[in-house]
Amino acid sequence: MQVLRAPQDPATPAPAPKPTVDSLTTKIKDLLSAITGYEFKQEWAHLESQIITPVTTGKVRASLRDEALVKDLNSMTAAERTTIAKNVHDSIVKTLTGVEAADITTEYDAIRKYAGFEHGEPGFVMARTALLNKFGTLDAATKYYKALKPANFPDDTHKTPVHENLQKKLAAAKTLLTTKGWLKDVTDSIKKVGGFNVRENRKNTSVLSDHSFGWAVDIDAESNPFFGEDANVQPRNRVRGHRLRFARSGDPAVPARTLSSRTPRGSRRRTA
Repeated sequence: MQVLRAPQDPATPAPAPKPTVDSLTTKIKDLLSAITGYEFKQEWAHLESQIITPVTTGKVRASLRDEALVKDLNSMTAAERTTIAKNVHDSIVKTLTGVEAADITTEYDAIRKYAGFEHGEPGFVMARTALLNKFGTLDAATKYYKALKPANFPDDTHKTPVHENLQKKLAAAKTLLTTKGWLKDVTDSIKKVGGFNVRENRKNTSVLSDHSFGWAVDIDAESNPFFGEDANVQPRNRVRGHRLRFARSGDPAVPARTLSSRTPRGSRRRTA
């Protein structure tokens, strides 16, 4: 006897599991698993913003702008997204340094009172190895930076930290400018004195940049670009109207390479 059976409905696919803090943390950690220390320093502020306020547009990494990921993140509460960002941050820091993120923050808080790091704490993460290579311990690094002095050049409104030897040189320069009657003109012409920036060397990240020690100041850096010793300065000479030459300082507290100028005869001297 033949038994007739009703046709079966196609199986309904199981619904996708609802995203959780843990699942999204794991997913984003995987997407950022190859991030380098330099990339972390440069990008973390943008990556964190994308996790906390997810959008499909902008210039942040395309993997974090994926439509499905953005949708999942937006299904979470703001507090949950903040937790995801912190979890991802802490995982990256541990991978890059081998140290728990909370301990890194403690180290950073101790040294940042005296040393400014490019991009804040992510910059400290990137420069940490170079600091240890140079000073041996972070306590020794903090002691060095605590001893730096304000430049106070050309007046006391410019406080960028410098080594005490350089501060003495700047004070002598200020005295000379005062004696010559040039100090007011120089002060009025200068907008910004900076240069102190604790960071790794761009070409060799295991050592610190020369900007990390307070050995030099940059005076209106945007309008006074640095030239290497092998640079062809002739085009710049024609634009500026005066000759540029390179000089070496014998003072170990000042970088070996400095840029100085000679003003053509008969023209007004400018100090920068």
